Amino acid sequence: MQSLNPDRLIEGKDEDARVKIASRIGEHLSADKLSESDRRAAELLARAIADDAIERVRRALASALMHAKALPRDLVLKLAHDVDSVCCPFLAVTEVFSDSDWQHLLLTISLGARAAVAARSQMSESLALSLVNVSDSVVAETLIDNPATPMTETVCLALMARYVSEIGVLDKLALRDDLIRKIAIK
Repeated sequence: MQSLNPDRLIEGKDEDARVKIASRIGEHLSADKLSESDRRAAELLARAIADDAIERVRRALASALMHAKALPRDLVLKLAHDVDSVCCPFLAVTEVFSDSDWQHLLLTISLGARAAVAARSQMSESLALSLVNVSDSVVAETLIDNPATPMTETVCLALMARYVSEIGVLDKLALRDDLIRKIAIK
């Protein structure tokens, strides 16, 4: 039996065709209804597409995979470290990373990607603290503006300590409706 060469499947295809292939592969991997052999083949093709020189093709793949529940680690790390137009929409939605994964990932992704993570609709206290510890004031303001950010005492105190001289961050923090009384007084 001939082994699958994913590069051959997209070789010679124009940009529009590769975008369609990326979208279809992402949809199949997100659906979780593939046999084991089909899943391996789809993952191989997704890896090849993630290496495509054209940003639009990689963006189509990332967009199609953003709701997938299980993906190969090397593939999600490649998408997470791509240019902001590819990685930001993916990182803003994906649920494939644990809080521990986020801690490590936040150290290596771009500031734009960190801002996308800070705007996520699902935010744990652990992820919020990780963002506070590794980001700049723009990301901190995005985090504070995000209604999903748990404004626990721990998160608020970390924000206040790290951005003590950043009036814009502290002003935004003071405007949160859900601040606990102890923090509001400080």
